[in-house]
Formats: sequence, structure tokens, C-alpha cells
Amino acid sequence: MSKRYRHYRVASRHHACMMSPFHQYMHEIQKQPILLLGIIFLLFMFFIKCITCHR
Repeated sequence: MSKRYRHYRVASRHHACMMSPFHQYMHEIQKQPILLLGIIFLLFMFFIKCITCHR
């Protein structure tokens, strides 16, 4: 009884993790690494824009 309950709790916690947008996003990145490169590129461009504006 208690073992089944514990398994259920772990499974539900894992399900909650799976449902989180961040986890879904990480999963997408693992399938398509090019997404990560795109994000880094966008952040880099934004960073450069900030530096050039604030000078």
C-alpha cells in the first residue's frame, strides 16, 4: 500500500515536471539543437545593442 502510494507521488511529481514549459522547451532543444544557437544569437545581438546604446 505505502509502496504504491510512494510510487504515485514520485510519478505525479515527474508528471508536473514534464508539464512545465521549461522542461518542454529543454526537450525541444534536445531534439533541435539549432534552437539553442538561435536563442544565444538573439541574446548576443540584444547585448551588443544595449552596449552600443549605453555608450
